[in-house]
Amino acid sequence: MNGYLRAMIALLLLGCTSSPPKPKPKPVPVEEPEAKPEPVTITLSPGDAWGAVTVSGRTWPEISGTPKLVPHPEAEKLGAYVVTPYGEELLAIAFDGGAKDSWTVSADLNHDGKVLAAEFVDLTAESPTGVLRTVMKRGRPTVDVPIAIHVSASSAGGSPTFTHRIETSRVGSIPCEACEPEGDVAIQVGTFGGLFDTPRAQVFVDGDGDGKPDLDNLLNSFTVAEGVLAARGQRWTFVLGPDGNTITVTATDPAEPIPGLRAGAPAPDLSLPGEPAKTLADFAGKPLLLDFASAACVACAELQPEIAAFAKRHDIVVQGISPDLMAPPPPKRGAKKAGPPWPVAMLGPGNAVATAYGVKNGPMHALIDAEGKLLAIGSLAVVRKAMGETP
Repeated sequence: MNGYLRAMIALLLLGCTSSPPKPKPKPVPVEEPEAKPEPVTITLSPGDAWGAVTVSGRTWPEISGTPKLVPHPEAEKLGAYVVTPYGEELLAIAFDGGAKDSWTVSADLNHDGKVLAAEFVDLTAESPTGVLRTVMKRGRPTVDVPIAIHVSASSAGGSPTFTHRIETSRVGSIPCEACEPEGDVAIQVGTFGGLFDTPRAQVFVDGDGDGKPDLDNLLNSFTVAEGVLAARGQRWTFVLGPDGNTITVTATDPAEPIPGLRAGAPAPDLSLPGEPAKTLADFAGKPLLLDFASAACVACAELQPEIAAFAKRHDIVVQGISPDLMAPPPPKRGAKKAGPPWPVAMLGPGNAVATAYGVKNGPMHALIDAEGKLLAIGSLAVVRKAMGETP
């Protein structure tokens, strides 16, 4: 066999023993990252709510021990003072003078230990009103926030009285196509003493879709410290502008729970005295209305017939929660029975149940469904609305 044939046979044998070509790998589909919701900045407008208080003044020794008080630079030198909320602190406003209804009004609005020209105003009988002004640096990065407190004084009736007014609200709306019912969510920002970015400042939302913020329902109120809003099946994080003129919201997962007292969340448990003591589980199976009222509360007593009728219409169990320590004395023979027609637990002032439900005074009501979930906390009109009634 010649060399040529031997080479051909070797090539054929090599081809028979070689591995077949490997198939090309299939392309792996690349998942596009889910688009994150973009923040939306909403312009807010001044609301109708103003903090307006008329009082008679007190001396500096009477107020100097007040916690969180911003002191007045002149302290004991001036005549009368009024104390007003100012962000997270309290502000001392001095009214000095009084001869022929002439007063000099002043305060250290910017906390620099001085009274600047814009921080005092002279009032007279001919010009009994004025405005204290300053500009404070707030937020990060800092912005200039103008502050204005309107003041007036009067000696009508022989006893001087002093009035101060400060803007305490902003209003706006969050666009929301995914809300149920669909439509913008009206909001109102409520603050303390004109400073809108304080942790305790509140944002009230329109939870029922009537176009108005639910100012009377504690479940639809959120604080700047929480930084989260929820309404009508949707949820947002938010940042309030230091000057209160804007709020920036970002949509988040609606299913993520928000801590605290919220509509649809489990109601706080309670313990009512008795043998055995009652808890929330003992009321399961029917809606429960907690009626927070004291025996001395006239407005609370006036609501009792309406509460009884409301409870009958919806087969609701009513349980009274009282800040009193003792029940009122029994009525004299022939007199009408005192008190409501439902059981009342005498738990004392600042009791654990009122604290757990965020109630400071009555009349207030908490509505809980048959499964122990919160429906509303607020006025009787609020709980009626939660049951589909038109107050």
